[in-house]
Amino acid sequence: MLMLKLKRGRGRNRASRSIPRTPPAGSSLPGSPTLRSPPAAGKCFAVVLPQEAAVQLRSQSSAFLVRESCSQEGRRAAMSSSCDVSPPPRAGQQESCPRMGAAPYAGGRTLAVGFSLPLHMLPPVEAIRWSLWALGTLTLDYNRHHKLIRWLSWHIDAYNFKFKIGHEKREPSHAPLSPPMIEVVVFPWLAFGHMLPFLELSKRLAARGHAIAFVSTPRNLARLPPVPPHLSSRLRFVSMPLPRVDGLPDGAESTADVPPEKIELLKKAMDGLAAPFAAFLAGGTKPDWIIHDFCHHWVPPIADEHNVPCAAFMIVHAAFVAFLGPRWANAEYPRGATEDFAVAPGWMASQSTVAYRRRSEAEWVAGMFRANASGVPDIERVWGMFERSRLIIYRSCDEVDPGMFALLTDLLRKPAVPAGVLLPPPVVAAHDRDEVLRWLDEQPRKSVIYVALGSEAPLTRKNLHELAHGLELAGVRFLWALRKPVGLFDSGGNAGERGVLPDGFEERTRARGLVCTGWVPQVAVLAHGATGAFLTHCGWGSTVESFAFGLPLVMLPFIVDQPLVARAMEEKGIGLEVARDDTDSSFDRDAVAAAVRRVMVDDEGKVLASNARKLQEILADEMVQERYIDDLVEHLRPY
Repeated sequence: MLMLKLKRGRGRNRASRSIPRTPPAGSSLPGSPTLRSPPAAGKCFAVVLPQEAAVQLRSQSSAFLVRESCSQEGRRAAMSSSCDVSPPPRAGQQESCPRMGAAPYAGGRTLAVGFSLPLHMLPPVEAIRWSLWALGTLTLDYNRHHKLIRWLSWHIDAYNFKFKIGHEKREPSHAPLSPPMIEVVVFPWLAFGHMLPFLELSKRLAARGHAIAFVSTPRNLARLPPVPPHLSSRLRFVSMPLPRVDGLPDGAESTADVPPEKIELLKKAMDGLAAPFAAFLAGGTKPDWIIHDFCHHWVPPIADEHNVPCAAFMIVHAAFVAFLGPRWANAEYPRGATEDFAVAPGWMASQSTVAYRRRSEAEWVAGMFRANASGVPDIERVWGMFERSRLIIYRSCDEVDPGMFALLTDLLRKPAVPAGVLLPPPVVAAHDRDEVLRWLDEQPRKSVIYVALGSEAPLTRKNLHELAHGLELAGVRFLWALRKPVGLFDSGGNAGERGVLPDGFEERTRARGLVCTGWVPQVAVLAHGATGAFLTHCGWGSTVESFAFGLPLVMLPFIVDQPLVARAMEEKGIGLEVARDDTDSSFDRDAVAAAVRRVMVDDEGKVLASNARKLQEILADEMVQERYIDDLVEHLRPY
């Protein structure tokens, strides 16, 4: 059943929705609820509707909130309600909310209405009308609830709503204080696959009025995308020059600047930022929180000296964090041999499929437990981060990883807080379109497979040749964002030189393919109507971007969490992996061609695309994802 429990609230600078004290139009229809007596100011009441869900609407700090309440408490509140229960009036189909991307209430899902605990979809419009009738006035904070206010104003004519925006004066003794602004220092690892989601999280927090200091090195900050002007006053960048380390190329400040074998030296250089970071904390206003990355094991001890709590933001697949496990779990279920990482760890369910399939993939994870050139094994960095952080934030949500956050909370013994998938902002058409997009404009709808393996995948020349030949054999249109594998390009960035691509490949495929070695607007490409599938390395960031546009995946994972992501997407039925050797993970052109054709040409691809669109529908609702940021803010406030 659906229960609405409302309470009159107080606040300042609020938008008021006023309703006459007479029943709303249509309330005399058969099935309308009948209140025994109007509720007094501040009194609670309930309206029970025959639906298989419950929401609770309440007032807190001048904000009306919506919360799922299918608990025994909710049922007791409904049973003790001072109103008679009847089926709701049915004046036709339930309304959808196209301006908000919402849909009718169904399947136990509701939409965000409030400031800190929004849900998925609005309750039926009749329930809102009853609520307003019973309360007389529904008061909403305009800054926090502008989307609900916009929705209500859109329905004025259809539902006889009277709507006004104004300032309601209260006596100072009755006016609650606004929730305090939070000051947060954000400090990501030196990889754009980390910096970009950290920046997206920073923008979401700044959009809620919080002050963010984003810390990185000068060259990395210069390469980040611009911040929207309306956020610039609340999101500032703090530059810290990277110390020199022997063996690290001059000017290298990110993983995109170095070959894979030099990344440990980059970690060593970043460890040299400990003293500048301590000076930064000591020299300015003390922040309320520091949000840091996996390798910042030295940040929490510095923060402790200033009594600043830390949270870790994990931008990898949540299942990867569960697979690594905390120190205590690894002591109880020790792993040493490579084969130990080819099965699910002992602290996960015996039927779990969270494991690395191939020896080379398992070997990479086993390497995290060994000493490296940075002087600190990766797993020690991760464990130190787990142990000294107050909570762990994840770039994910319950819709993508059901049940995972309860497991992680128990496993790490601290709150696991999903921040949502942080989908990229909508693509705005530009007058001066990129050459890549102009090429896509000329291709038939859903005819192109976009190929992008990131800038850090450990690609060899043989890998690139087999991939190229496979695309040629598949016979489909393709757009290949061939990022610069360090050491394989000449100084001019020419992929055709030095045998990076097979001789004559670009000439033979020019009529149906485009290879781009420069920057490619990936989000715009994925959003383009000509793009029908995505051949990806399954980095979590790229995979999340594919969710936004409902694209099926051809998967070619290499390291870190990529193999686990590929396995999870295969289980969700939205992608298939290129067949590979179980020992060395090698692949050939025939396997590439077969996988591409299965997704782009065969009927199997239609099923994958349908499943991908279903996931898109779940995740693309902005208000669904905004709930997670609001919940994160509520976790940060108590400290």
